[in-house]
Amino acid sequence: MLHRCSYWFLYLASVLLLAGVALRDFTAARRLARPTPPGTYELVSSRRPLSSTESSETWRFGSTGFRIEGLSNLEVDPREPLPWRHGLAPATRLSFEPVRGPVEVRWTFMNPVSGQRLRILLDGKVVGDGAIGLGIHSWKTLVPAQGSPSVLELEFELARPIEPNGDPRRITVTFTSLQIRFR
Repeated sequence: MLHRCSYWFLYLASVLLLAGVALRDFTAARRLARPTPPGTYELVSSRRPLSSTESSETWRFGSTGFRIEGLSNLEVDPREPLPWRHGLAPATRLSFEPVRGPVEVRWTFMNPVSGQRLRILLDGKVVGDGAIGLGIHSWKTLVPAQGSPSVLELEFELARPIEPNGDPRRITVTFTSLQIRFR
């Protein structure tokens, strides 16, 4: 009798585990299916991301323009759930024309290199600096409204070759999300 009960317990546990995984995947799919909020630009995302074939891009939001430098093209792999873009050395730069309201910048990246360090500069002044461990990290910063152009730089200390395929660029981290939200 005890033996039969343990099988039922294992069966119940496996059904609950599968239901939990299905629920997680369903909620993730619903979250990704939602439209991008107004005033938000997604530079790395599975939801209609902005990207171009150049390593620098220029975009406009109303009367405000912004330029991104230091990102690779959008890359996808059928074995991976989300697309990504590599940050290119020496820095990933976001330049903004004068803005009327604050701009929120959010990013998530994966760091595969131990000893990595991130410096966040806004108009040449350090607003964040710290060591980054291995794994996935999320950060955000606010670019205040200004009457002059602003530059946000994400400087990573260590870079490595992309792959041994003759590509001269060096990458720093792998961005899985990069959003610019105009308020």
